[in-house]
Amino acid sequence: MKSQHNEWFEFAKQDYYALKKLDGDEYLTNIVLFHSQQCVEKLFKGILEANGKDVPRIHNTKKLYELVADLIDNPVEVDDLLFIDSVYIESRYPASLGLLPNGHPTFKESKKAIEIVQKVLSALSLDFDIMNISQGG
Repeated sequence: MKSQHNEWFEFAKQDYYALKKLDGDEYLTNIVLFHSQQCVEKLFKGILEANGKDVPRIHNTKKLYELVADLIDNPVEVDDLLFIDSVYIESRYPASLGLLPNGHPTFKESKKAIEIVQKVLSALSLDFDIMNISQGG
């Protein structure tokens, strides 16, 4: 049986796999942004769980980072997390609800989100080798 934190990391890995598979598709930039945020969120929750800390039911990566910052060796840029948090909600709802004032997320924004995920993985000394990720394993 997997420990809970390993499950958080496994789900983060699945989000990473999805965003890498969708990278380059301008039609799906909102989905790349969503999986980018989800990956970072689940990484931080995995760290909390691995350290015996309570995992709050929140999605805000900046707030989660505040809870894990003293548990990791390398800092994460808060501005990166603010960007990830800002596009999380915007990537999920249509402009008719007023949540996408600038329209569909751009290709540049999706690339930035992927770069942020990679920086967070590096800060956490994790490597999600996309070549070694297989479905179901």
